[in-house]
Amino acid sequence: MKNISPKYLSKISLLIISALLILIVVVSCAPQQQLTDDELEAELAKLTPEEREELVKDLENKESGALAGQASAKKIAGSAYAQKISPKAARVVTRASSAQTIQIKTLAQKLATVCKPKTKADLCFLDQTCGDIPDGCGGVVQCGNLCGDLKKPYCVENKCRPSVFCEDSDNGINLYEKGVAQGRPYSNHPLSVNVDTCRVGLTAGNKYDQQSTLKVAVSDCKDISVGDELTYEDAPGQIINPPSTVMEVDGCFVTESYCIFTDPVHPFPSGNNFPCPNGCKDGACLPSPFQGIAKETVVQIK
Repeated sequence: MKNISPKYLSKISLLIISALLILIVVVSCAPQQQLTDDELEAELAKLTPEEREELVKDLENKESGALAGQASAKKIAGSAYAQKISPKAARVVTRASSAQTIQIKTLAQKLATVCKPKTKADLCFLDQTCGDIPDGCGGVVQCGNLCGDLKKPYCVENKCRPSVFCEDSDNGINLYEKGVAQGRPYSNHPLSVNVDTCRVGLTAGNKYDQQSTLKVAVSDCKDISVGDELTYEDAPGQIINPPSTVMEVDGCFVTESYCIFTDPVHPFPSGNNFPCPNGCKDGACLPSPFQGIAKETVVQIK
């Protein structure tokens, strides 16, 4: 074998070094691993909200320079959340560019606002709740008819009720809160439901000098004034001679519903009209602008 000259060796060494430099440049310029939004969202969904918050915080620290590049990458790679996602996703978050950091933060915020519907375990309780109950996210949880208790066999508004009962949502005569009194005094009676309602007391008349004294249901007592025309639909069940015109407004009232417990074995919902001197809106009297709602306005009828 002939001796290799130093000049030849020098050329070989130069070629090897050049090849290594080219390889380093190619590797450093290679595109970073990417994940689509859907792929990354699926990976982030594997984490708890707390873990996603920790990930975003670590990436923000990396971006702000609070941690050096290698220290930040080491912290992220060794975190609990990095162990729960795929190896490819872990590499992406560990080496995340500024654009990828924004992508991760955006998707983490999206997952944080996703509504989590309630489940049967949250809403369905034997002999307590029943029927289709809203899950809080626009759907329903089907609890079925779980009212097997003989003392509460009926499903009313998603609650198991006894065959004879009466309840008032605003706990008696509470003029300043709209309530619903409902019940069944006897097991063979249909359910009776009374809703607190605003009414305007008025006198109406027509061109034949026929007059009617009415209490007309309204959402707000300001809805009716002198000169308005009335029809049968405005005062169902009351005597009216249309076409009638409001001649006089005699006051603003609320028909307050409540339960009567005179006979505790057969309670029943009832109601009465009470004046609302400051007006009535949406089934409740308006309080004086100078006073709060007095506790004395709540009365339980027994």
